[in-house]
Parts: sequence; structure tokens; C-alpha cells
Amino acid sequence: MISLLVLFLALVGRSCCLNGRGLTPLDSASFDKITSKFKATLMKFDTYYPYGPEHDEFVKLASSSADIDDFLVAEVGVKDYGDLENQDMLQKFKISKEDLPVVQLYFPDGRPAIRFTGSIKESALRRFVRSAGVALPLPGTLPELDELAARLVSAVGSSETATALLEEAETLVDSAPGRRKDAARYYVRVMKEVMEKGHQFVQKEEDRLKALLEGKLSQKKRAEMEARLNALQAFTAPAVGEKDEL
Repeated sequence: MISLLVLFLALVGRSCCLNGRGLTPLDSASFDKITSKFKATLMKFDTYYPYGPEHDEFVKLASSSADIDDFLVAEVGVKDYGDLENQDMLQKFKISKEDLPVVQLYFPDGRPAIRFTGSIKESALRRFVRSAGVALPLPGTLPELDELAARLVSAVGSSETATALLEEAETLVDSAPGRRKDAARYYVRVMKEVMEKGHQFVQKEEDRLKALLEGKLSQKKRAEMEARLNALQAFTAPAVGEKDEL
């Protein structure tokens, strides 16, 4: 009974310090096994029980990036008491405990890790990751449907081409996993509206969403509206293969 209680408390302590959808805990035993499966890992070294605005911002990025297959957001919780958990990870990456929290972008292909500087905010972290050449779609966007949406915008005058693009998008909805399915359905809905009402629908939909965001919304509903605004950007982008006119 005592041993089971000890195990329970250990698991509770672990889950408390590393919270948030998509935020993966790492230690020296799991580090190589987990990070080797991703092209890049953004990891935060922090105290074992992190809290505060910067931790909340990091959790936001973890949650909004949870469905990206080749990118991982992780956290290394460090103890300076008891079993000194993950002190070896600080030594591995040459990090002083006085500097915590520290965010680094790690690549399993041998490239040196890149340290993030500045205030930890979701938008700043996104820019940092992208500047390192890592594709990081905005919440609510799906690259494969971004391409179809942009092509459909340019093909509205050709009903046959637009219909073929819509059918391809509908196929992607059927195969989309988890939360991506709702995002994919929104793309298809907008594609249908654009085919029926023309390009002006996109501006009207953008105005509608922005008006909703000015009102009182739950955090979940606000994130949904912001994600839809992100997806709409694809419907005003030039089609793949076209160049912007100077």
C-alpha cells in the first residue's frame, strides 16, 4: 500500500509541473528516444513547478502546435533538491540554473541547439522557430488545404477546375485526424461559399469574425475564431507557382 501511494504521489508531482496539451516532459532517459522522432524540438528548461505568464505563453504554443507531426514542444523540469532531477540535462546543454527558464530549439540531425532570447511569448516563439527554417503553421491552418484554397481563388472563373479542387479538399477532410478535421471542414465551407458568391465572401467573413472577436467570448470560442481568421489568409494568397508583382 505504501509503495503504491509513493508511486501515485510521484506521478501527481510530475503531472503538476508539466501541464498543458501538447507539452511533453523530457529527461535524460527519454530525451533521445523522443526527440529523434521529430525534425525539431522546442524545449523549455524550467523549475520543476513552473508558473506565471511566460509559462502560460509556452503552454499556448504547445497546445496550438500539438497537431504538427514533425515538431515537438517539450519541457525539462529541474529540481535543485531531493533527487536533483534533470540537473544532468542542464549540464548536457551547458545551462546554469540561475538562468532558468531557458528555451532552446534542438535538432536531432547534429546541428547545434539555438537558444531563444527575449520575453517568452507565443508570437515571439513562433517567429524564432520559423527563423530557424522550421515550418510552423498558424493555429487553424493546414498547409495542404492552404494550397488548394489559393488555387481555388484563382480558378473561380473555371467551374470545372474549382469543382475538382473542392472535391480534393473534401477527400482531405475525410482523412484528417483529430482536431484537424474541424479545421479542414472550415476550409471546405469557405471554398463552397467562394465558388457560389465570389471573392467578396472572404472579406465579409473576415469582417464577421473580427466583429465577433470584439465581443465577449469564452477562451475556447476566441481561439476558434482566431484560427478561422488564420485559415482565411489562404484565400487571399496568390496561387502556388505565381509570383507577386513588384
